[in-house]
Amino acid sequence: MKMLMLEDKINMKAAVRRMFPNAIDAKMLTAKVARVISADGIKSNKVLLGFSTCPDEINRVVTAFHAHYGAKQFPLGGLTGIPFTGEAGFRAYAHHCADYGGALLVLYGPHIGISETGAPGKVVREGQEDESATCGAAMAFLEKIQSAAKESRQYSPSARPLDMQQATFEMLMLPFSERIVSAEKPAVVLTNLNYEVINRQIHQIFESVGKGIHAPVYLVGGIMINTSPGNTQYFEPRHFQKFENGDMKDLIAKIGQDS
Repeated sequence: MKMLMLEDKINMKAAVRRMFPNAIDAKMLTAKVARVISADGIKSNKVLLGFSTCPDEINRVVTAFHAHYGAKQFPLGGLTGIPFTGEAGFRAYAHHCADYGGALLVLYGPHIGISETGAPGKVVREGQEDESATCGAAMAFLEKIQSAAKESRQYSPSARPLDMQQATFEMLMLPFSERIVSAEKPAVVLTNLNYEVINRQIHQIFESVGKGIHAPVYLVGGIMINTSPGNTQYFEPRHFQKFENGDMKDLIAKIGQDS
């Protein structure tokens, strides 16, 4: 990592909170969610974790759910966290739930990097010296619509068979282009809108396939916030819900915020 002058470095927690006011230490989020599930009488070896988050390797070290529930995990999402496996993927995931006391835990949401200087949408990765775009797929779309706006034209995504996830994400976000480009912090607005799309799709999928699930399902939605190696990784929780026997319990208050 290139050395930054002392005056260039910022208070990372303060920088994160300026953009995501309810962000907490992601490891603390993990512990709080695990505590709630344990209090419901569910053993950790009976919980199957599913996740609809971007496959970017940097996201694998944000939360620590693997420490509670092991390496068995079911990927439900693709680029930018969109649940690309759809109803079929969620149905397959649900069918793998443990018998006799099993439960499903789904983590979902987009991610965004925050650099050592507080810039959103970029971060220095382990083993590299220079900053790179984070989320790369989302920031690539942002560059395209910003470039189009400067030239007073409308960006049109192209659906290419070998790049379907990127094209689909761009088509989902295209209606918000003007709102994103005109924002003070376009990368943050894009990430927030990305979350809204993911959250809506996750709930639509669950509504479609959930009636056949005879086990408690915990949905944890929010924004994963990547920082440089050695810094705390953050998560801003937006939803924490439990679904069981047709009932929904809102658990977001049980997460709270750290100091």
